[in-house]
Amino acid sequence: MSIVIEHLNYVYMQGGPYETKALDDVSLTIPEGSVTALVGSSGSGKSTLATLVARFADPDRGAVRIGGVDARDIAADVLYRHVSFVLQDPQLLDISVRDNIALGVPDASDEAVWAAAGAARIDDYLRSLPRDLDSVIGEDAHPSGGQAQRIAIARALLVDAPILVLDEATASADPDSELQIRQ
Repeated sequence: MSIVIEHLNYVYMQGGPYETKALDDVSLTIPEGSVTALVGSSGSGKSTLATLVARFADPDRGAVRIGGVDARDIAADVLYRHVSFVLQDPQLLDISVRDNIALGVPDASDEAVWAAAGAARIDDYLRSLPRDLDSVIGEDAHPSGGQAQRIAIARALLVDAPILVLDEATASADPDSELQIRQ
């Protein structure tokens, strides 16, 4: 499923005193089956583009097309079966590790959750917790930034969407976690 970005514009705080143009007439095609990296300086719009693909916001002008369909015309439940994402600040809920990983696939088996955790290189940490997958974030699980990032990656992998958006997936990671994320 390809992603086509067409003449995208996005402005933060539009019309306000701190209006900031983040994207100005951006167009690109990301072919199905490809791995694409956006590289640029801080503030160049990479994260903004990721949030528009994940539809956390809509462009001011232009379109994000996924599989030929404007993302604005795709119901959220359908979109998130096709697009999975891990943003630079992973959000974990104060629920069990299992439920955090299986957020997008609530009926996932323990085997599927462990497989996703293994692929995200977080399974050893989870096995070290007092109640492994039943450990609750904030109670008996206090993951570091890199560990939280790998739990979020496991969540994205479990969904198994054809499009995976990683926005600075190693931003919160120490060198060891960064290496594991890259692997």
